[in-house]
Amino acid sequence: MKGKLVRTKYPADIRLTIHDIFKIYGINPLQVLLVRHGNKHFQILETFSRNLPRLEAYQSCQEAGKFRDAKSIAVFAPYHGTTALFLGLWDIHGFTKFSERSQEMLSLIQKYQLPEFRPKDVWYNLH
Repeated sequence: MKGKLVRTKYPADIRLTIHDIFKIYGINPLQVLLVRHGNKHFQILETFSRNLPRLEAYQSCQEAGKFRDAKSIAVFAPYHGTTALFLGLWDIHGFTKFSERSQEMLSLIQKYQLPEFRPKDVWYNLH
């Protein structure tokens, strides 16, 4: 019926937040750090779509303590204006210190042309 208002059992002002979605899936929002990448080094959304391993390597190499005590990171890409697009949730399984970095990590940094690894950086094990 064109032009007729259809009523639902839900008020029109209900909003679903990312924290609400986490709770629906049994994820404690207090253990998730929201990460909004910028496009300084490369286009995040394009990289997510075309070269996910590069994005995963990029977000693994961070300053020590960057992800604090979070168990997971919820990753967002810049979108239109001040909005962001949710890309996914990665669990944090510890990290490797700069002094213990492996040849594999260095190879990934070179392969994906990531920013230089700084002495205060660590490699977060994200899955």
